[in-house]
Amino acid sequence: MLLRHGTTGETTRSSFPAVNGADAEDPGALLDDGGRLAVAALRPHLPVVDHVWSSHAARAVQTATLAARDPDVRRGDLAEADFGRWAGRVVAEVHDEEPETLSAWMLDPREGPPGGEPFKAVQQRARMVMQEVCRMQGTVLAATHGGFIRAALTVVLGTGARSAWRLDVAPASISVLAVQPGEHDSWQVRTVGWQPGLVVG
Repeated sequence: MLLRHGTTGETTRSSFPAVNGADAEDPGALLDDGGRLAVAALRPHLPVVDHVWSSHAARAVQTATLAARDPDVRRGDLAEADFGRWAGRVVAEVHDEEPETLSAWMLDPREGPPGGEPFKAVQQRARMVMQEVCRMQGTVLAATHGGFIRAALTVVLGTGARSAWRLDVAPASISVLAVQPGEHDSWQVRTVGWQPGLVVG
């Protein structure tokens, strides 16, 4: 179960995160009031899980704790993408100043933000996490980030960077991947971006 963290000030400003949650000493932004409420609203709908993971980012740790419990493990490989020199900047500003570089990053998984991490590298992190889950028993809830969740979904679907932006993975939403223990090639997408009260249509 991949749980995207709730909203922060960066999320509501449509900024690239200043901290991605790869490093234990980088706490990052905290959830705002709306983010805390949205994550807490998930709790009654979630099953009891066997393992709770999060990235090191404070927003992910808060999300795990509000939705389930304090994380059993905080993992750098669950981090958001490293956005390099775009970190902390508003997406619209980057688009205005570097439209070709931004477009290349969104369309080519081998391209990354200047000084940052290509989508292909995030996909590789997702594969490694998924391989570990295959060796485990029970259900894992991972409080993580939009980029990581999109990367994991595209790995299962066998699609690339272009399709990632067509996946609606809202803050405080759940995406579910299922696999039989030990069967690395049997992953299935069960749910994408579910939230309480979600209306389809």
